[in-house]
Amino acid sequence: MAGSHDEDTSSAPKARRNWAPKRTSPLSKECAARQGEIATLAFRVLGGRDQAIAFLNQPDEQLGGRPLDIAMANEAGYERVAEMLKDRAGQLAPIKS
Repeated sequence: MAGSHDEDTSSAPKARRNWAPKRTSPLSKECAARQGEIATLAFRVLGGRDQAIAFLNQPDEQLGGRPLDIAMANEAGYERVAEMLKDRAGQLAPIKS
């Protein structure tokens, strides 16, 4: 009988319930600090949020990855990305920590 509640619906897609974002490990304090500092520097050098986000998230051949990932990985990576940004801006006053 069409429209009956007794029809087999096992092949029908089921709604996903209780969806939660994939859990990842929290950032270390050092990594989070580098993330904030490089984002602030990019915002200042590039003149705004959208430009900073685009720069930090676009893979860069010279760096070998996304500038944000490189900067967060370790202090040497942070320095490489910061130097790249400073080269774009010329001389830049240091950021207060």
